[in-house]
Amino acid sequence: MPLCGELSYRISISGLWAASVLHGLYTALFARSVYVLASRRPKKYYLTTTIILYALITANITIGLVQTVLTPTLTANSYFFAGADLLCGSGPETAERAHEASVNNLGNAIEDGINALAQYEYISNVAEILF
Repeated sequence: MPLCGELSYRISISGLWAASVLHGLYTALFARSVYVLASRRPKKYYLTTTIILYALITANITIGLVQTVLTPTLTANSYFFAGADLLCGSGPETAERAHEASVNNLGNAIEDGINALAQYEYISNVAEILF
């Protein structure tokens, strides 16, 4: 049986909390690596790649957080199966849920674009073009 309701929302929030904690640790590593790459061993190529990756990862985490906060009804009252959000129960589709589904789909499209940009080959090509 799929998870629906408050438990589903709590699981989503817990996942975001864990991702935020790990992102905080990554931020500390990022700051240290920027320091090393900028001052001790100046390498513009690696510094650019590191900054681009950090920006894309931060944008991805932020969009996931915004999606969950802006779509509480969708998150709590539906479950994900075979690539689709399915409504829990047999109630009618509401205007609120349809609006949240649209917001969620927009967030997914933006997130997919960010993930496509985060591919290593693209970032290394951008860094090569810049330097």
